[in-house]
Parts: sequence; structure tokens; C-alpha cells
Amino acid sequence: MIRNGGHEKLQVLTHPVWWTEDAMSPREKIERAVLGRARATMAEYDDHLARSGRTNLD
Repeated sequence: MIRNGGHEKLQVLTHPVWWTEDAMSPREKIERAVLGRARATMAEYDDHLARSGRTNLD
């Protein structure tokens, strides 16, 4: 589409998961995003328990 031209304007939507400082394969980027979300979810869970005065059992 870009090479063929013929369009006055073109809008490109990109998602932050693809923005990296270092070159990474698509799989590595997705894995990083998935594991990052998992760590954030667990941190939120731990924080909720701590703020609620509940014991976090392993």
C-alpha cells in the first residue's frame, strides 16, 4: 500500500508492545508483555493483601 502510493494520507496504528529499545523477535516481545502483565497482576494482588492487613500465604 505504501509503495504503490496513490493515497494522500495514511494512518498507521502501532501498539506499545512493539516499541523496544533493543531488537527483539515478535515472540520475544509478546513474551515480555505477557510476563510483565503477570508480574504486575501479582504485585497488585500482594499490595491488596498488605493494605487489607491479610497474610499472604505461599
